[in-house]
Amino acid sequence: MGSVIDRHTADARGEAAYALRELTRSLDAAHVRLPSLGVDWRSARVSGTVLVELGAVRPDVALRLAAVVWAGSTAPWQPAVGEPVVDLASGRVGEFRGEADGRWWLRPRGGGREWDADPRMVRAAGERA
Repeated sequence: MGSVIDRHTADARGEAAYALRELTRSLDAAHVRLPSLGVDWRSARVSGTVLVELGAVRPDVALRLAAVVWAGSTAPWQPAVGEPVVDLASGRVGEFRGEADGRWWLRPRGGGREWDADPRMVRAAGERA
């Protein structure tokens, strides 16, 4: 019978292998290939946790992965307070100030009077509509 640490490590390795298989299958279905994807089997020695390594990818692969994640995301995006945004309905650029009653409050970048906007019509300032 192995030690508690051995059992924990075996469980962690099994979980990491399963996570790798599921991630690989889902990425294959989305036609996204992460060439360095794998399990870091040695990580358990240091932290007790076996890590799944995503590795480095070309920018076009990262953008494809981001598009797949965004398309499947059920969590709506909400900017951080102070983050620059564009209100597509008015064409105004401002910074996010907060949310109230389903509306987002924005303020001109240099200061000034805040306005409310429909969250569905607000994008990050550098994002294409």
